Amino acid sequence: MQRGQANVIAQELANCFLYEAFKNVEEKTKVSFIDVFIAFQLLGRVKAILGKRYEEIKSELAEKAKLELLANGYTEDSLNLAIELGIEIGESRPLPAKIDVDHYEFFADIVMEKIGYKIRCLSGKRWEVWDGRSWKKMPREIRLTYVIGHVLTQKIAIWREAVKAGAASADLEKWLEELKEKTWTPWWLEKVAEAVLRAEGFRGVIIIQT
Repeated sequence: MQRGQANVIAQELANCFLYEAFKNVEEKTKVSFIDVFIAFQLLGRVKAILGKRYEEIKSELAEKAKLELLANGYTEDSLNLAIELGIEIGESRPLPAKIDVDHYEFFADIVMEKIGYKIRCLSGKRWEVWDGRSWKKMPREIRLTYVIGHVLTQKIAIWREAVKAGAASADLEKWLEELKEKTWTPWWLEKVAEAVLRAEGFRGVIIIQT
């Protein structure tokens, strides 16, 4: 799939993903293996949309990652492994060619990428979080929809940052306004939650004030 085959929002989000990828190796105080892995995972996700731009961007990101990672005591083998694994995982979860605000599976995927502990559905609205040692039942008042809203709010902030930095256009800003309204709409969050709980596994960091 070349760039022209994706809709405008998918193209704009691809540029936002690239913004995040470079940010991950340019702005961290101390770049680690996982930082480079995440950066190239983001690149892998948009490979199909980038088309001919892909190799050039990959080389540029690799050079920046090399400068930062090797300076922190990692080897070239570690760098290459982070790049290869990141791209492989990213390519297995490509950015959809067409995205709208009711593309629930896409937003579920974004949430799963950010939720660190494994989560699973018990029955109905009940769910559990893996805390590293055991499954922990979440109180009824902490709904999965709350976590989804929190994660997507953070993501919208990053995408808006990308727009301000010139990585995306005003077209995306309008789309983000519409998405922001949906993000705290109960029925919309329920649809995303259903998509999340249909997935096989969940990894990332859940941030909840209890």
